[in-house]
Amino acid sequence: SWADRTPDAIAVLAPEETLTYAELDRRANQLAHHLRTLGVTVDSRVGLSAERSPAMIVGVLGILKAGAAYVPLDPGYPPERLAYMLGDCGPAALVAQACSRAQLPALSMPSIDLDDADALQGQPLHDPDAAALGLYMLASDVPPLKRAQEDLRFAAVQLQHDARRLEFLAHHDPLTG
Repeated sequence: SWADRTPDAIAVLAPEETLTYAELDRRANQLAHHLRTLGVTVDSRVGLSAERSPAMIVGVLGILKAGAAYVPLDPGYPPERLAYMLGDCGPAALVAQACSRAQLPALSMPSIDLDDADALQGQPLHDPDAAALGLYMLASDVPPLKRAQEDLRFAAVQLQHDARRLEFLAHHDPLTG
């Protein structure tokens, strides 16, 4: 993994925070383990409501490492849309930033505050060995098998793109050019 090969290289660069591959991996692993303690299992769905930030990247990666699919709950959506999405997908848990929680309806599921660093303290740092590649999408008119094939093709293309981008970044320091 990139965290093993280049632990001190920058993985996420944002104005408010920078994460190395080792930091990103550690935080995502801790989130994944915490999700597991809340009952999230392989093939569960977990809602993710966060602003575009390093915390959002930790959230996506942690949910996938727990073996679950993430349900993107954009804080910019109207509350009615968010309520519909949550009702449709039936998530096992919610991972959210405090700033986006106000947009969400009252929930009766376990939740994790991405802004609370203490919430993950004490969780194991190693991989939970249940990684998945999953993004929950609302039902559409596309038949399930055709949609699954399209999703797999999209995921393969996206992974190829990401691999090329990471390879480029490995040889070109974004801070020094």
